[in-house]
Amino acid sequence: MLHVLLDTLILINMTKHSKTMTDQDIYKKIHDTYNSEKGKNFITHLLRSFFPVDRSTEVLFASEDESGKEKKMVCCLTGIALRPKSDKVGLALENHETLFKGFLAGVTRQIDENPEISESERKANEIKQQVQAIEIAIECEKSDKYLSRAAFQQLLNFYMSELLRGNKHINWISNNERGKVFVEHAKRDGIVKTKQEEKVVKKVVEHAKMSLGELDVLKDLKKKLENK
Repeated sequence: MLHVLLDTLILINMTKHSKTMTDQDIYKKIHDTYNSEKGKNFITHLLRSFFPVDRSTEVLFASEDESGKEKKMVCCLTGIALRPKSDKVGLALENHETLFKGFLAGVTRQIDENPEISESERKANEIKQQVQAIEIAIECEKSDKYLSRAAFQQLLNFYMSELLRGNKHINWISNNERGKVFVEHAKRDGIVKTKQEEKVVKKVVEHAKMSLGELDVLKDLKKKLENK
């Protein structure tokens, strides 16, 4: 029975969500906001905060605000209300018997080649639609903003598209963030220990110009790596 419930959840997640804004609408809003005078910094903030993608995660459980009430989550790009993943799973678990009965009824109907949907299958479909309607929030540590799955995907599409188009600003953001990640790993591994070494490593990843002094630091780092 558990595997049937899991299959149902997978099917629900694969089903396309009905949204007030289409994917094209979301992408256009991101594009237009980025190309506006006031919106460019906002989109830049989202790109820096949510990417690389391993910085982002689905909100698993609801949290409370300062007053002790459940914290409301809204997608900063689409304005739709968002919920934690536990709500989606919880609704399916609470109605597991209905879902299971509907699953059996659907299989039986297909075997019998019966076009009429039974009451149990209809109820199960209603539960599936309710679960499907729950929009899970996506968060990251570097921002207090939330994104829906659709908004997150379209923001990533915009990011990749602009990189492929040769957008110099977006390319610099990408290199700059990769530089930060590289420095973090280098510090953790004990390769980088000083602020000057951090600066040099970051410039290497960003393909930035270096002074003669910084080139000397780079040579020392190279020797350090060769001797490890």
